[in-house]
Amino acid sequence: MARQRAHSKIEQPWIGYFFIIPALFVMVAMVVYPLLYGMGISLFDTNLVNKFRFVGLKWYRKVLTDNSFYLSIVRTLVFSVTTVLGRAVLGVAFATILARKDFPHKTLFRSILVLPWFFPDVVIGLLWKWIYNANGGLLNYLLQLLHIISGPKEWLSSQSSAMAAVIVVCIWKGFPFIMVMIMSSLGTIAPDLYEAAELDGCNKWQQFLHVTLPGILPVLSTTLMLEFMWCFKH
Repeated sequence: MARQRAHSKIEQPWIGYFFIIPALFVMVAMVVYPLLYGMGISLFDTNLVNKFRFVGLKWYRKVLTDNSFYLSIVRTLVFSVTTVLGRAVLGVAFATILARKDFPHKTLFRSILVLPWFFPDVVIGLLWKWIYNANGGLLNYLLQLLHIISGPKEWLSSQSSAMAAVIVVCIWKGFPFIMVMIMSSLGTIAPDLYEAAELDGCNKWQQFLHVTLPGILPVLSTTLMLEFMWCFKH
């Protein structure tokens, strides 16, 4: 019996490695191999069929000396940071409102607010393309009705508004994910903390800063990191 126990203790550390082999195989096949292959062909002038002429670091030197490359990086950072901040503000705000016990019809509003997250990107693109349309688009119609603009505006064709228009769409599409994550973390905060803060004379804003925000910070920071990576890839 003692020999069997010693034998099982020796084998146990290897059990974990045995279970991660399938996931490791998938990661190598789907991530590591394509990454190494992409790095390899970046050293060639190739059409990926029958032309493979070794050029070394030519393409890297070309990119690093191209001003448009750095401009695209700056624009990508602006897009990513602005989109993530917008999603975070809306997600936390709606999650906090829906978490209130006295909020009526919270199930209905929660279902409506989550809808943008479920729509396919193609549907989102067609919907907002119609909203932004210069001829008969909903946005132009409402802004002219309110006398904010005097005539139709090309939202997606103008250099001054195209980036902002796309950011608005991306915020609307992605904030429900943050909202759902924050709502789940709000349920882990003990109600006693809010009662103690209220007895200490804290108003709603102070309760959010000193009770709610520290409670959701671990989930919020992880979610924002994931959101930033996804937005940067866009």
